[in-house]
Amino acid sequence: MLRTFVLIISLLLAVEFNGAVAGSAASQANSKQACLATTTNDPSYRVAVERITSVPMVKKWSASLTAQSRIAPGGHIFDKTEFIKGNCYWSISLYESSRIQLRLWKVFRVDIERKNIFIMNDEGDYFPIYSSTN
Repeated sequence: MLRTFVLIISLLLAVEFNGAVAGSAASQANSKQACLATTTNDPSYRVAVERITSVPMVKKWSASLTAQSRIAPGGHIFDKTEFIKGNCYWSISLYESSRIQLRLWKVFRVDIERKNIFIMNDEGDYFPIYSSTN
């Protein structure tokens, strides 16, 4: 009986203070599940898109397309959340459109919690273009 009581108290403390590995793993799993369930209808998506469109290189690119009477649609149907190393990101794609084709320009990863923005290079690796430490 005493052993059962100690086990129950230990489990309660682990869950309440998130100090045990099991508690941390459960918390991480819940965070991942919540992240991946987030859809483009969530306000965080609109915020991420606004942050990307305010990046100077994106403004310049968009202006050059406008000057050529072309448009730069986002990849709304392709955009999704990603859970990487305990952080939730929006993966947002920008496309260049002409009358005959839609061509991917850049893929960005925007940290939902922090102000970090990453861009994918030609090799598929991401590097920061804006960091919350800036």
